[in-house]
Amino acid sequence: EGNTLIDLGNPDYKTSSGREFVIQLNGADDNLNYLSKPFELPQSKITNKEVLSADGEVGIEAGTLEQDSNEKRYVRISKLSYETNSALLSKVVSVKKVTEIIPVDLPYPYSAIVGTKLDSRAFGNIPRRSFDCKLKKVKVPSNYFPTKRGRDKRYYNNQELFDNTSRKDKLIYKGDWDGSFRNELVWTDNPAWILYDLLTSSRYGMGTHIDSDTINKWQLYKIGRFCDAVDEDGYFEGVTDGRGGKEPRYSCNIVFDQGQKIFDAINTIAALFRGRTFFSNSEINFVDDRPRGAVNLFTNESVKDGLFFYSNNRRDEQFNCIEVGYRDRFDNFSPKIEVVEDEEDIRERGIFKKKIEGIGITSRAMARRTAQHQIFSKIKENQQVAFTAGLESLLCKPG
Repeated sequence: EGNTLIDLGNPDYKTSSGREFVIQLNGADDNLNYLSKPFELPQSKITNKEVLSADGEVGIEAGTLEQDSNEKRYVRISKLSYETNSALLSKVVSVKKVTEIIPVDLPYPYSAIVGTKLDSRAFGNIPRRSFDCKLKKVKVPSNYFPTKRGRDKRYYNNQELFDNTSRKDKLIYKGDWDGSFRNELVWTDNPAWILYDLLTSSRYGMGTHIDSDTINKWQLYKIGRFCDAVDEDGYFEGVTDGRGGKEPRYSCNIVFDQGQKIFDAINTIAALFRGRTFFSNSEINFVDDRPRGAVNLFTNESVKDGLFFYSNNRRDEQFNCIEVGYRDRFDNFSPKIEVVEDEEDIRERGIFKKKIEGIGITSRAMARRTAQHQIFSKIKENQQVAFTAGLESLLCKPG
């Protein structure tokens, strides 16, 4: 019935009409594009306190930079149609939102940016979105080749695919390692090399505090091979993924996005391969729970007073039921829980349950291996021994 206008102007603008910028909202386009089509705003005007110097040059008065005034712009909605006395008609104009678009190119260094454009008429609010990303590339040994033409050589969906793959395509570690790293960064989910990246990175890790030469990379190399489940020649053997396929023994799929402390992040990564990081003999060392032989023998003759002191875990700390939370990569990384029980011990002592949040675990099989290790260590390896020995005990390392 009448025109509705958007008046974008300046209250200090001196003209006879009083309007500087007017946009009509009706009748402009039959497709109603005038409601979503952006239009350019008038330039804002900045006034400074200027002074005239003795030589005739104009400058800004000292100490007045923070007092500079930016003339305000405003949005005014004017309804120009006539009112009505009818109770059947309602003529109301209101503004719900004004969006200003600033065309400025902003850099996002070291970030993964995703832009999504959605029609607000189809969604009541901003929908939740999930992305399957590989993300950070890290340093890896010069003889380490986990991928080929973009495909990871350590994951197989079924046993038949693994059997039909040639032995050459299963080679992960080519030959012996000379201690050097590849020139380019490579993506991998091996927790050993992700841990090395946290220790050497000067941007988000410990690279500015420690020297890379003080890191025992040779021990970390052994742990990395154990995580990838390769044989002595570097060929992938793998472990079951719980669905009839093959996967590495340990993998790391984690995002640090809450400002975690670097020390906590290092312990989190090391816990994925059931290991720990420690400082000994002026270098950073690593240890993991791999099968290995005895490194030293202590008898009653080699300890003080020939005494060994034994102790056991408390009864309620010997868990026989473990619940591990993980995100299933086969089901869009949805959160799930894997429960492992020792039925024989439950019949003898009852249920002693423990819940574990499997950070970085994305397969049911790895969650199950984590739970089985917890049960075995708490029930079968529940005895500690303490003794006092001589200097030969320094040959022993933690773990």
